[in-house]
Amino acid sequence: MPFYKNLRNKKNRRFAQRTIEHLLKLRNQLRKDIPARTLRDTLLLATWNIRDFDSNKFGHGPRLDESFHYIAEIIASFDLVAVQEVTVDLGPLKRVMEILGYNWDYIVTDVTEGPGGNQERLAYLFDKRKVMFRNVAGEIVLPLSKAIGGEATDIKLPESHSIEFTKNSKLTLPNGSVIGVKKGNKFELPEKKHVIHLPDGQKIARYRQFARTPFMVAFQSGWFKFNLCTVHLYYGSSSGAKYQRRIKEISAISKFFADRAKEFRKREKTGENYILLGDFNIVEPGDPTMKALKKNKFTLPEKLYKSNVSKSMYYDQIAFMVKKNELEMGPSKNNSGVFRFFNSVFRNGEYATYHDLIRNKNLRDYHESGTKKAGRPRTKSEKKSYYRNKWRTWQMSDHCPLWVELKIDFSDRYLKRVKNEID
Repeated sequence: MPFYKNLRNKKNRRFAQRTIEHLLKLRNQLRKDIPARTLRDTLLLATWNIRDFDSNKFGHGPRLDESFHYIAEIIASFDLVAVQEVTVDLGPLKRVMEILGYNWDYIVTDVTEGPGGNQERLAYLFDKRKVMFRNVAGEIVLPLSKAIGGEATDIKLPESHSIEFTKNSKLTLPNGSVIGVKKGNKFELPEKKHVIHLPDGQKIARYRQFARTPFMVAFQSGWFKFNLCTVHLYYGSSSGAKYQRRIKEISAISKFFADRAKEFRKREKTGENYILLGDFNIVEPGDPTMKALKKNKFTLPEKLYKSNVSKSMYYDQIAFMVKKNELEMGPSKNNSGVFRFFNSVFRNGEYATYHDLIRNKNLRDYHESGTKKAGRPRTKSEKKSYYRNKWRTWQMSDHCPLWVELKIDFSDRYLKRVKNEID
């Protein structure tokens, strides 16, 4: 249960009253949309990309005090939440943790450097009364043979060794081959007459890691032991080479864990349970982005959901690769879903309430640079559109939490098996 002590704010009654009213609406919606948490029967597992939490590098924020209450209230409705887009400053995350209270804990990565990483972190927030950290955590780094774009057989030369090209020589690669060059390294030919001949459709490929490193942690809830890996995979573009890179990232992470599971089954009879969840930037169920996830035998809940606020994309997913008889959806009629928080907070008709609280007046009142109307004043209708489509998504997010309810009490099954063994 979240803590509300700072809402007893007599100096800012308007803030306190507005926040309490919205919290009551939000709590009522949460009770209707999400099953009640249980002590030992079920696990409520969620993933949530909380937009740019909370650097304000795009200028549409920062988040208001009340937004932290709404985010904490939603998280408190689950037992374990994977969070994407936590940024460099951990202060905002710690504010949410303070509201959640001492029963909650978190595990977070370092920031991912580089242009694709956006200096983001991945995090897990969990109720310690329900979820136990099993002391294993790590970021996923692909071996060279599995690197994105690096499926070819590797030829490695010791340091100081080289392949020398004589005058007018060339290197011919057979169909299906690539030359992989690690980031930071060079492939050089000393003279123009020295060439590399590539058959049609072949190319020199650079080995890549994930733009944002996936984060795996081992947890246990009740009887259920599982390895949870959260991702925020590369988006790039809706087509072309950058879209293909997105597909390759999805394929690479699913294959990595498929191979890992196979190795564990060989080494240990019992094997391991793996759950992949987060922002895969999947377009729709029939798209190559989804096929890249499913082709390595990950299974998904029967019902899939459009998880972005505009209800147009299936970006976020929860996928399973678990041992036999260890994946059971919870008993609730609604045992999976997406939580649409804008039905209760920062609602469509509340622009007037927040007009004066939008701190960047320039973005509120004028069209952004890079748009057709850049610098021109917004009409009242356009200001309302900015509130709905931009500003409030930096208060909450442009993604909605995706969640599942799982059974975690296998006591009856275990006792029956033991009984059969001793009979």
